[in-house]
Amino acid sequence: MFELARKETFKAKVTVQVKTDSGWREEHFIGIFKRVDDDRQRELAEVPYKDVVDEILIGWEMVDLQHKPVEFTPENLAAFKSLPGAARETVIAFMSANSGAKQKKLIEAARWWAGIRQVQPDPWAVDESVLEAMRAFGAPAEDIERAAQLIEDGSKPAEHAAFEVHHDNMRSVRAWLGISTQWQFAGMAGVRVGLNYAGVLAWLQIHVRPRLRRAVMSDIELMERAALQALNEIREAEEQE
Repeated sequence: MFELARKETFKAKVTVQVKTDSGWREEHFIGIFKRVDDDRQRELAEVPYKDVVDEILIGWEMVDLQHKPVEFTPENLAAFKSLPGAARETVIAFMSANSGAKQKKLIEAARWWAGIRQVQPDPWAVDESVLEAMRAFGAPAEDIERAAQLIEDGSKPAEHAAFEVHHDNMRSVRAWLGISTQWQFAGMAGVRVGLNYAGVLAWLQIHVRPRLRRAVMSDIELMERAALQALNEIREAEEQE
């Protein structure tokens, strides 16, 4: 099940060259950015760097030379933008992370659809070490049994878990689900070998506006490759069992 949730911000590392009396010094900070969609990112490519920073940088994790936190204030932001190249490097880091996250999430969505469920492990979950400690310290039998059941349940695939869709990918994921009848199969086992692109293009002509079709089609191609790879991995694992 896909969860069409929206996350408005993300973090990315920014590297800036700071001029000193003896030369240049490389500094880093973590920028907290407002996420934008593809259309707005293309528009921002034509906007001066400092103006882009004003729009997309909404916070940071930064320390000064004494390793004290630098507060994100209008005054500090103005001082930061006055550093040579600071605004440019911030925008470059933002553009790369904003696009990269989108593609990564598309690949993850396709693999999830194919059946590979990679759920982030819970750091507080009960594991074998906890179970061993309970036995060593003489925990009640019913508690040990309950912990063992939790471990067993946690090792099972999350069949009904939801996949959080990157908000910039919602249009493409909806299209992916819409063209799910366009797969081509081969062999007696009915192995998926790729999409019927004539059918995909026909679907896009009906459901997607003309100026968006090229981008959606590119995303579908990316997801197709990721899904086929995931399906191959599943098939190989089954053959080795």
